[in-house]
Amino acid sequence: MRLLLPLRCGTDIVKGYNCTPQENEAALATLRARSWLALRKKLEEQTTDATVLTSLRSTFEERFRYDEQGVPRVWKPADDIEAAFKKAKDEVSHDGTSFSR
Repeated sequence: MRLLLPLRCGTDIVKGYNCTPQENEAALATLRARSWLALRKKLEEQTTDATVLTSLRSTFEERFRYDEQGVPRVWKPADDIEAAFKKAKDEVSHDGTSFSR
């Protein structure tokens, strides 16, 4: 919320510049518009297919390669690799559906 804080108390911030109230309102309106455009641009960047897929892949690798304590897994012949794979895949699949909402 740090981005929105100056917008709420913007008139207090610009008082030291000796602007008219109309100039202050115009400057704040411009700042609000530019802030929303910057936010939208950042959201569009972060939600491209490539970015989302990279995020999901890295999350899967992290959950598959490491156990619940964050320790790297050392696979033994008796380990159920398929169950760990399915669990990691299901968790990432659940995360992927939350991206689509």
